[in-house]
Amino acid sequence: MVKWDVIVVGAGAAGCLAAECTARKGLKTLIIERKPMERIGQKTCGDAVGIHHFKRLNLDTPKGEELADIMEGIMVHSPDDQTVFKVASEEYSGFVVDRREFGQRLLRYALDRGAELYDSSNVRDVVVTDDAVKLKYRRNGKLEEVTTSVVIDASGMNGIVRKKLASLIGVSPTAHISDLEICYREIVKVKEPIPDKFGHIYLNQELSPGGYIWIFNHGENVINVGLGIQMSKKINPKEIYDKFIIKKFDILKNREVIHGGGGVVAVRRPFEYLAWNRVMFAGDAAYTVNPIHGGGIGSSMLSGRLSGETAVEAFEKEDFSINTLWSYPIKYMKEYGSKQVGLDIFRLFLQTCTNDELNHGMRQKLIKEEDVLRASLTGEVKLNITDKATRVLRGLGHLKLLLKLGRTAKYMKEAKKLCANFPKDPSRLHSWLSELNKLYVEYKSNL
Repeated sequence: MVKWDVIVVGAGAAGCLAAECTARKGLKTLIIERKPMERIGQKTCGDAVGIHHFKRLNLDTPKGEELADIMEGIMVHSPDDQTVFKVASEEYSGFVVDRREFGQRLLRYALDRGAELYDSSNVRDVVVTDDAVKLKYRRNGKLEEVTTSVVIDASGMNGIVRKKLASLIGVSPTAHISDLEICYREIVKVKEPIPDKFGHIYLNQELSPGGYIWIFNHGENVINVGLGIQMSKKINPKEIYDKFIIKKFDILKNREVIHGGGGVVAVRRPFEYLAWNRVMFAGDAAYTVNPIHGGGIGSSMLSGRLSGETAVEAFEKEDFSINTLWSYPIKYMKEYGSKQVGLDIFRLFLQTCTNDELNHGMRQKLIKEEDVLRASLTGEVKLNITDKATRVLRGLGHLKLLLKLGRTAKYMKEAKKLCANFPKDPSRLHSWLSELNKLYVEYKSNL
């Protein structure tokens, strides 16, 4: 049986950066990926990633065939199309990438550093002992076994390792259906692209309940267009796309479909246990997607880098227990996870708003561009006394919405305060989670 220092399950953005990090430090690293090598990177998504992620990770920004287009910010459209919020910041400026080309670049990073790839391979079982992690996988029709000191699960939202270890860790193996978005997206050739360099998001609780519709430029006369719907609504997004979305936007008339496909994404706070004995979770397997806009490339890369660095630390200490690996969730929560928690609460607020409330709230500035921007940057919405009074005068016809926004701001603040006290000791996680879950229950009961 072959012994590896680190095994990374999944060659997505998180897995490749984790493997690059461990291989660069001389650790014998294996990537197990279910796709064939030539398809690594292909994924149905919005394809947008903020420039700040490249700066944080010291990565070259996309260029050449990788770069489909640039994005200067986001335009958020009200359901009645009468109000548009222009949200421009580093958080929302960046690039629209060719997903496959970008993924292949990240894979090359890992392979050039010495990582080995077993592609077209499916992990079937995971057993964690005090001494090692044993993985069974099927490759070329054969069932084989390998062992490793540390495994990083970056296998996507289905979380192959996470599911196998859920009962051991004591968590649900999958996200709740209300925290899932089912999406349909097309890359289409059009006569004329969007006349600006902004991504366009359309809120509409009738066409995309619990989610939104998006249109991004994706190159010369090519756009990325799709919609996400809260999975608990049990609505097929492709049916909505075919019946209504194509008719709603003139830009889609006489379109030529280059690629169409669907998928499911978890939009929620991070996975409860980002680390365990000899195991870490990264990318979609760790629920690192932004709960508001559903983007996950940048946060996946961050989680991959942090988990890889933590694996290196574990080898330096010769300790692969949760006590050493716990530095990973501490770092992730500080850099991104705490914001995710706040945004998760803001998501619950938006998902309960009706079209009428969204129209009125955006038109009367009960909900402002600054709210969206501040929430996206910090995971918090701040309402001072003057601001509250002004919004009350504007919102006399919609006091319910205003009160709901006020409660949301309060609970986002409480969540951020709680995340600032994320436990340094993993033994305190259970009590911390109890406090966080209590906050969620209180908030939901007041929606």
